[in-house]
Amino acid sequence: MVTTFDPKSIKSLIFMGTPLFAAYSLQSLNDSGFKPILVITQPDSAQGRNLRLTPPPVKVRALEMGIDVLQPEDINAEAVLNILTHLSPDIIVTTAYGGYIGKQIRLLPKFGCINLHPSMLPKYRGSSPIRTALLNGDSITGNTIYRLTSKIDAGPIYLQETIQITAEHNLSLLEHDLAVQGANLLVKALRQIANNSICEQPQDNDLATYTKKLASEDQKIDWNYTAKEIYHQIQSLSFEPGAITSFRGKPIKILAAKVSEITSNASPGIVRSIEKHQGILVSTKDYDLLITCVQPTGKKIMDAYTFHIGARIEKGEQIGF
Repeated sequence: MVTTFDPKSIKSLIFMGTPLFAAYSLQSLNDSGFKPILVITQPDSAQGRNLRLTPPPVKVRALEMGIDVLQPEDINAEAVLNILTHLSPDIIVTTAYGGYIGKQIRLLPKFGCINLHPSMLPKYRGSSPIRTALLNGDSITGNTIYRLTSKIDAGPIYLQETIQITAEHNLSLLEHDLAVQGANLLVKALRQIANNSICEQPQDNDLATYTKKLASEDQKIDWNYTAKEIYHQIQSLSFEPGAITSFRGKPIKILAAKVSEITSNASPGIVRSIEKHQGILVSTKDYDLLITCVQPTGKKIMDAYTFHIGARIEKGEQIGF
């Protein structure tokens, strides 16, 4: 069905978002004539070894654009609601904001609140859809624009667009591609809303699947798994936060790998060979896995063969927790 939106153009828009993924949406809105009158993002957070207070990427981008920024501890606080009521926005757009938007805010704009979610809803509702798609070895994912409702990621869908997951994609690269695609899709949705030509399709809750927040244990590689399962784990965590294994008693991040055609005939986690200028071949439950990129503790990212030269890794060594 076609919604009954006011056909007048969108004149006032508030944007809510926090990480770099959302900054692409903010840039696209600004460049397409939908410059927000206010940006709301999470408070600055302590990051890095020195725990330096760092602004979120969306704040940095908004200030560069000359847009006012609000960073409330509680988005649904009365003081925030008073500000939004005074501004009387036509629409609120959210992208990876990182907080639940309450009913009073959702009902405030005449065009409602819309959200960009990087999955093909109702698949992969929740906080980690990109990582989950890679972890599960999916060949296709995409973006969804939907209207916010009381239930997380369950509102009616406006627009969707797919993207092919390739062997070159890891978490960082796929996140970038989805951010660019999603930013353009948001603009398309806003233009349709402004023209009163948007279509609304309810989600089928029976088809819904859910993601979970990353736990530290999810980063640890278990070499008793299959080569393909470990490969997808590495792919879904690279470059940050990285899949982790242990080598000579110290943790090391494994950031890229390839599944070989060699059947493992050694215990899982055994270094089978060093492949010159390629990497380190390690046994798993079924096939050997060629490690191609690593990051030792306290060091920069490097190719695995270079790491071998410095560490003098030998055939038969055991890696893993």
